Amino acid sequence: MPNIIYDNFYLSNEIEDQFNSHLDLQQFCTIDSTLAGTAGMLRKIHVYKATDGTQKLAMGQGNDKAISVSFAEREYRILLAQNRFQYFDEEAMTDPMIVPVGTAHAATDMFNTVNADVFAEFNKATLTVKTETFDFGAFADAVAMLNIEATDNDPAQTAPQVFGFVHPKDMATLRKSLKEDLKYVEAFARTGYVGTVAGVNLYTKKDATRGTVIVATKKAVTLFNKKGTEVEQNRDQNIRQNTVYSRKYYLAAMTDETKAVKIVVDGADAGMDPQKMTLPTRGDTIYGVNVEDLIGADVVVSAEGAVTGTIKYKTGYTGFTGNGKGESGNFFPFYVSAPGKQMELTGPSGTAKTVDVEKDPAERMCAVKLSKGTSSTIKVKMDGQEVLNLTFTGANIIAKG
Repeated sequence: MPNIIYDNFYLSNEIEDQFNSHLDLQQFCTIDSTLAGTAGMLRKIHVYKATDGTQKLAMGQGNDKAISVSFAEREYRILLAQNRFQYFDEEAMTDPMIVPVGTAHAATDMFNTVNADVFAEFNKATLTVKTETFDFGAFADAVAMLNIEATDNDPAQTAPQVFGFVHPKDMATLRKSLKEDLKYVEAFARTGYVGTVAGVNLYTKKDATRGTVIVATKKAVTLFNKKGTEVEQNRDQNIRQNTVYSRKYYLAAMTDETKAVKIVVDGADAGMDPQKMTLPTRGDTIYGVNVEDLIGADVVVSAEGAVTGTIKYKTGYTGFTGNGKGESGNFFPFYVSAPGKQMELTGPSGTAKTVDVEKDPAERMCAVKLSKGTSSTIKVKMDGQEVLNLTFTGANIIAKG
């Protein structure tokens, strides 16, 4: 039976369609498909921002400062997102779902990669509203700072324009504070939507910063990308192995700082800066093991690097050693998002490992064995500067069962 390889046109359409469907669903940024150039090339972008000017005044008082707008020219490098999917003829003939599922995940994986960069740009918001709690006034002040023309009480006017990202563990506090001010508008319901307050559609985001809500419009961040996904295929005829590459050139940039505001609760632990480190999602795998088999859903990392939550006991972790011999113990998975080229990681054993993450970005995803239990520490330096110091004294480290 001859092997039938999916043609590039079919694969490109399938991957591109899924990539675009995510972007259309989210509608959290402006899409610009006119990007030209190759990975590593510089693109200069004017980033607009404004100074704060809102003041609380007593009777007879007036403003003694005004909001001023300016722009700065910033340089961004065009990025290349690429993934690879391999399958054998025998696999495709045995299970016809191999190729469709593989190409579908190629699209999902590509979107997750680009989406992480988009969210990192939202986290660069410079306008700030300080509050003691997430109340109606805080959101009203944030919307006022965005200077939106249509901010009346009609959800059809305001809700499509303004959205907010909330950490799931902040939702209980937010609901208690807002009470009846949090309205559920069914017409604007999307995945993660929890309600609308002061014209702001709120969405839960697992990698959002605790104690901080980002309120923005899609004008804040622009995703520049080349229209179309490139697909390339190779075939090793001798062993009947097919390899499919999909790639996308893009860059995400904060293009208007006047359209993004951070609402920050005073005294709250905002959690670890996502531009330094993030936890992998529950569906991710690291060295062949699901993340949910290593840590519990209750794991949290504070801004200072204190890890709390459940660290599970894993047996037979063959992917950790890479030599086929299973390793057993407690392992902590994390992704180093801090910028830099040379990453130095020092685990509980005290042995430092240095890798070039510019050449091999996959090395940013780490799994470290906590050989000293709650006394374990993990330190990470980027280009010689310490960016992480993780401690586990408050973690629930499960012993061998």
